[in-house]
Amino acid sequence: ARVFGASRARGLDARVAARRARAAKRSVTTTRAMNSDDVDEPETFVVPPDAFVDATTGESMTPERKAGVALGNLFTMAATRVILDQFTGTRHRSPVYYKMVDFLNENPLRNGNEWLPPPLRGA
Repeated sequence: ARVFGASRARGLDARVAARRARAAKRSVTTTRAMNSDDVDEPETFVVPPDAFVDATTGESMTPERKAGVALGNLFTMAATRVILDQFTGTRHRSPVYYKMVDFLNENPLRNGNEWLPPPLRGA
């Protein structure tokens, strides 16, 4: 029985080694942002100057600021969807639900900071 256990352990070690070798082959890191095959002379990556321009004001902004504005708009829209779902009851919809849907259809959400105050005031 002892010989069987030893051969089984060697077989397990061989399988573990083979699995690790396959994993090492899969985890080869390749550069994906290169524009050229020549590694010694990589080309520069050019970003268009109008890539980070505010759509409402036309001002240039940093990528971080643009991402922050986009996240604010996303969270405002997500909160609006949650509130609309809360206005939907099990048997009927609240009258406020239809007002919110009409407001959203008339005023699409492009800037969450400008879009939010009118519904809060009841306009």
